[in-house]
Amino acid sequence: MTAGPGYPMLALVLLCCLTSSTVGANKALKRTTEEEGAPRTTGTQLKNYVLEVLSGMRVRNVVVITSPSFDVNDVMASMWHQGLTAEVFRVSQDAENHNNPAKFRNKTAKEESFTWESVNWKFLYGRGPLFKSETATLVLGPAAWAARSAIEVVSRAVLGRWDSLLVVPVGEASAIHELPQHVQLGTRVAVIQELPRREKDKKQLACSGVVKEARLVGPRQYALTSVGCWRSGELSLEPHFLRPINSFMGSALRAGTLKGIQDVIVKRDGDKITYDGVFGSFLMQILNNLNVSLELEDYLAVGGLEPDGKPEGLLGAMYTRSIDMCAVILSMIQARAQVIDYSICIVLYSAKFMTKLPQPMVEQFLLFKIYTWQVWCTILGFLCFSSIVSTILWGRLDGENTLPWTSTKYIRHAFTATFKTQVYMGSSHLPKSSPGRIVMTCTWLVVIMVVSVYNGHLTAFLSIPRMSKVPNTVREMIEMGYDMSISRGYSQYYKMKSSPIEEHQYILQTARFRQDVGLTPDQKYITEVLTEPVALLVSIVAITGIQDANSETVGAEQVCRLKSGTEPLFTQYGGIAYPQNSPLKEVIDAQLSRASSSALIKYPPPKCRSDIQIEKEKEPLGLVIVSGVLVLWTVGIALSMLVFLVEIIFHASTSD
Repeated sequence: MTAGPGYPMLALVLLCCLTSSTVGANKALKRTTEEEGAPRTTGTQLKNYVLEVLSGMRVRNVVVITSPSFDVNDVMASMWHQGLTAEVFRVSQDAENHNNPAKFRNKTAKEESFTWESVNWKFLYGRGPLFKSETATLVLGPAAWAARSAIEVVSRAVLGRWDSLLVVPVGEASAIHELPQHVQLGTRVAVIQELPRREKDKKQLACSGVVKEARLVGPRQYALTSVGCWRSGELSLEPHFLRPINSFMGSALRAGTLKGIQDVIVKRDGDKITYDGVFGSFLMQILNNLNVSLELEDYLAVGGLEPDGKPEGLLGAMYTRSIDMCAVILSMIQARAQVIDYSICIVLYSAKFMTKLPQPMVEQFLLFKIYTWQVWCTILGFLCFSSIVSTILWGRLDGENTLPWTSTKYIRHAFTATFKTQVYMGSSHLPKSSPGRIVMTCTWLVVIMVVSVYNGHLTAFLSIPRMSKVPNTVREMIEMGYDMSISRGYSQYYKMKSSPIEEHQYILQTARFRQDVGLTPDQKYITEVLTEPVALLVSIVAITGIQDANSETVGAEQVCRLKSGTEPLFTQYGGIAYPQNSPLKEVIDAQLSRASSSALIKYPPPKCRSDIQIEKEKEPLGLVIVSGVLVLWTVGIALSMLVFLVEIIFHASTSD
């Protein structure tokens, strides 16, 4: 938008209205932090220097940090005249000033010495709606105040990947030389100075003003390097002013990992250190390209911010900027994005629950399960019917009696003949009639076929073990009455909690919650999965480790006892993370993008085998399997004793 002819005057009027209340409110307070006789305004020449540098940076928004009584009206008016948007933050103790970023230790005191520790410099976060790349932060004020303010800002690690800090000390600033030792790795800092007259007269300088940039000169060592100079009113500035860092010059990055997670495995060969694991090869490529090393620190839990605001674990360390990044892959969820910044996505995986692996079943009536109960009922019915027919036709046409089929003798002969045929026993009592013999022959043939089929199926049935059934899907888990063990505070818990799927909410209501220390559950929860109808929900990072740690050795093979379900609960995205507004994010993300351009990171399968066809040593049949036959034998003995008693009683009654 192009400003009209009255825009500069209107902007100046608005600026005076905006800053008059702030300045007036601060007049009554004596500032012990400002030196007596310090400059109260920016000179015309220095103001022009600032505007020329801002114009070369192509910024659109300027955040001005200044002292309570420093006059920035002329600077603001000039910025607005050039079409820049400017915001002023006066570091003061005025509680009524809504642009005041300071916190107060004693609000009732009429006069209080200013304490830099009370300033919450994170008010620089989230400068919007303009992009951070189009915004510059300007520390402008008396030389001593500006130097101290700049040191406070850079040492508190609030400058991010898009932030550019310009320090403009008004007057002679000897303390500005202390600034480089406080600059955080990756931040962009420059100093604009008007040289004193005695230095202007020196021929070797020949500059009325200079621009110095804090540049990395060694491992985490910055120095102010002259990159611009005003000669005869013209600025000569290097083309790559405040360029992003592309080499760390052997600096060591502080990286956090989670204990027990094998994303990055450190291997040492003398003084040489290499990294292996899922993320190790990617990390080695990044470190080599950026000329950087790592200092790893293990944390027990992912952590975050406690209800009282206390930072804990890996996320807490990034929140306080105790570390520069994390070297493990974290699931990308919204709850964590309030504390950290994620990298680009480098992992895409499906979250699955774990259950015990199907095991061979040892059943008491296993030998009877070769046939279904319908087949057994049919066989029993066949025997009964064939016995009845044999009884009717046994001596129907032999002419011995008029009603031979009613004789107890013939009934006994027919029953014993049929029964003995079933058990491959010969019988001396065979039917004399042709119909009876036909029935006996057919019965005998059926018995031979049934017994032969049983023998063949018995061999195959015992050779292939019957496996127990475990759930593979959420629906099966609900139908089989399984509970799910979920750890609070991890991404799986938050994903299940926010899931709109009704089955997920049902599982969450009946779940067994636990609190893991690290990503690996305690052994008692693993035991629950192996012995009870319980499914385990853990991070994808921990699945292979849990499977390998709880496997069993069978010969030369490691056999898994745990498996993953076939149906994913949900899809998760993963990446590494940085502290919020980290200046390292862009450069490391660019390396991650190149490293993962061919394929995303994939987690390897477990070392143990979950194939149930692994040959195990054949074991003899146990008593449990044979006990079903013994039970049938016991029932037969009891039935025979009952018949025996009936025959004795019947014989005694007929004898009388």
